[in-house]
Amino acid sequence: MAIGELLLIPGLVTDWTARDLQRGAERGTVERIARGAYVDRREWLRLREDERALLRALAHARRHPGAVLSHTSAALLHGLPVAIPSQLPEVLRRRSQHDLGGSAVRARSSVAPPAAVEVDGIAVVPVERTVVDLAASLPFREALAPLDGYLGRGGSRDALHDLLGGLRIRGARRAEMAIEHADGGAANGGESLSRGTVIELGFPQPEVQMPVEGSAHKTDLGWPEFLLRGELDGFQKYVDPRYTEGRSPAQIVFAEKRREDGIRLLTGHRFVRWTFDDALRAHPLRRALLRAGLPQRQRRTR
Repeated sequence: MAIGELLLIPGLVTDWTARDLQRGAERGTVERIARGAYVDRREWLRLREDERALLRALAHARRHPGAVLSHTSAALLHGLPVAIPSQLPEVLRRRSQHDLGGSAVRARSSVAPPAAVEVDGIAVVPVERTVVDLAASLPFREALAPLDGYLGRGGSRDALHDLLGGLRIRGARRAEMAIEHADGGAANGGESLSRGTVIELGFPQPEVQMPVEGSAHKTDLGWPEFLLRGELDGFQKYVDPRYTEGRSPAQIVFAEKRREDGIRLLTGHRFVRWTFDDALRAHPLRRALLRAGLPQRQRRTR
């Protein structure tokens, strides 16, 4: 099922009446995610934060056909990873806030606003301009996720540099740095955020998806010259049915331990693990890397 099919909007994408959905929200069987937009509560609880943000953006676009999704909302609709999605749909600013749906959105200004393209019938900022806008406006470590995703599906680094060079936008220097550090080999947004935090903290730049010789395994990040590998330990893989494959959390932990022991045996490398929150807060990740013996060099300028 496409995620947009979860939306329950009276008169648009469901046969339910507004009153039916209001009663469902009162009973707790449906979740109201925006004015006039609902999702079955059981489905809503299964979704990741980026999927919830995408649904909010889709709901706004379907109720306000003149809106043009931008920044993180556009990135999600383009299928790009976003480390920290906006809690409100992000749309290009119009002449009046009323055109945007009031305070239920985050209005984003744009230098030389681009012509919108359609993705699944919804108006969005084109993908290259979307990732350039994010590279210029987000902190370095957050900008890497959509950039990595764009390159990972065959996007052109040169095209981004050319586009950025033709725009006179605030944050252009930060955007250039983020574009240069982007890596299409990254597996997900959390890994990209982690790599960005590592670089911001002044640690040696890690290798992405570092292979394990003699096996099919890879580790999220690695520093071969320091005999060290690192992995983002996500909560989702222990509880989300899409990743657990019917296994209990204890079985998953045991399998992870056996995998890690096997990698240690094959490579002689040490392991360091962290969570998404560790990478987001930065200091816990710094402590973990220092305890693992990774030298911290001069902190880079943001």
